[in-house]
Amino acid sequence: MKLESDHHFLATLHCLRALDLSYTPLESLPPSICYLQKLQLLSLRGCYNLTSPFSFPDAEINLCHNNCNRMLSLLYLDLSYSNIYTFQCDFFHSMPNLKELLLVRCSNLEELPPSIALLSSLTTLEIIGTRIKSFPIEIVEQMRKIRSLQLIDNKLLVGLTEIKLDGHSTLNSFSLIGAPRIKCLSLRRCRKLESVDVKDVDALEELDLSATA
Repeated sequence: MKLESDHHFLATLHCLRALDLSYTPLESLPPSICYLQKLQLLSLRGCYNLTSPFSFPDAEINLCHNNCNRMLSLLYLDLSYSNIYTFQCDFFHSMPNLKELLLVRCSNLEELPPSIALLSSLTTLEIIGTRIKSFPIEIVEQMRKIRSLQLIDNKLLVGLTEIKLDGHSTLNSFSLIGAPRIKCLSLRRCRKLESVDVKDVDALEELDLSATA
């Protein structure tokens, strides 16, 4: 399934705020997606033919650049149960207001782009059942509005043996499940933290939940 490739298809939907293409055989999104300046919700959940969410031909990217600022108003992005395996390195540059990012059971996803660190407005991040091998925890430290963080069943996450989010001011819920190499987890002084779910962390040696809620 392919959306109409004509740039005018989405360019005419000036008021569109929600686009739900969940569980369709969608293969790609047209570059005209960048014209949807008011779009707040985009769901590509269960799009099993989708391997790269915004894989535009270079010529079409340039056309998009020339006609709009390519900044989206997205607040919610769901790519769960799709077959994405990678992102363009600047993928999240155009989503400064994103609040919820769901990457649940993206079983082919191998890495996150550096631009994920720019999501300073993010409140919910779910990375569950992926093939990601590294996750710089420093990016969460920069997400000063994050309230819920779930890292579950990412069994190839070999580059992460320590998680320290000491003093995070907004974190309310944290899940770490199926992380067999984690040795240290410190969430001390996360004063708003009320819920912690830790399972299948057989190598865990240090756990600090002091001065939390």
